[in-house]
Amino acid sequence: MSLASQQEATSSKRVLDPWSDAALIAKQLSQPNSQFIAILGAESWCSKCRDWRPVFDAAVQNAAPNQTWLWFDLEDHAEFIGSHIPEDLPMLLIYQQDRLVVHAPFPAVASTFPEAVEEARQKASKPDIGLRERLLKVDWAE
Repeated sequence: MSLASQQEATSSKRVLDPWSDAALIAKQLSQPNSQFIAILGAESWCSKCRDWRPVFDAAVQNAAPNQTWLWFDLEDHAEFIGSHIPEDLPMLLIYQQDRLVVHAPFPAVASTFPEAVEEARQKASKPDIGLRERLLKVDWAE
């Protein structure tokens, strides 16, 4: 296995950062059958976000090779998120290829990640805020 392949395999088991992993994220999202799982949160002041962050990070360890996982902090990634203000935090967004399939707040109490996703799926989905589209640009952060 080449060094690049090893790095990509390793990165698929960690939460990527949209600032420093832009090219890798764009490559992964452009693959057939890609799935993009994102959380919008604010760990510095949102206790629910702090409760969910370790659950999210642990779920990444069981990620499928076609999945790209990102945690967007409203403060750290404000330039990326733009003017979007979530109605509640943390907010879950899941894209299956180019289609947004979930855009809903996480439950108040941290449980398992799959249970939270199922609960979020039951809620009415919100409009697409363009995260995936922006991430497909390899040099968006430059």
